[in-house]
Amino acid sequence: EDYALPQGFETKEQKREKEEKKRKEEELRKAKEAKKERKLAAKENSERELLESFWNGLNEEEQAEFEDEAVKLADKFLAEQYRKGRGDQGLLFKTVRQSIIDSHIRRKLQLPEAA
Repeated sequence: EDYALPQGFETKEQKREKEEKKRKEEELRKAKEAKKERKLAAKENSERELLESFWNGLNEEEQAEFEDEAVKLADKFLAEQYRKGRGDQGLLFKTVRQSIIDSHIRRKLQLPEAA
């Protein structure tokens, strides 16, 4: 006999096709996300190389002058953290110092600020 299937009923084949489609969509989404992450990492690496190249191109005296200038132009909070941590030069100081220097190099090279 021929009768109508209940509303919402899916055959095994329909379920399998639906799951396969969902799996492929998820794989595609993950592949796109991975590509985006690789692209971002490559951009960050090339920017890091550019910043380091600029900094390493300065002699010690120029680095000291550049750092002083960078601190003067830095965000008030970061400059304060820099000054507080300068004595013991712990991890926070090193991180803040690098951020201040990187921002100043970006300013000098007219690069966009880091996100």
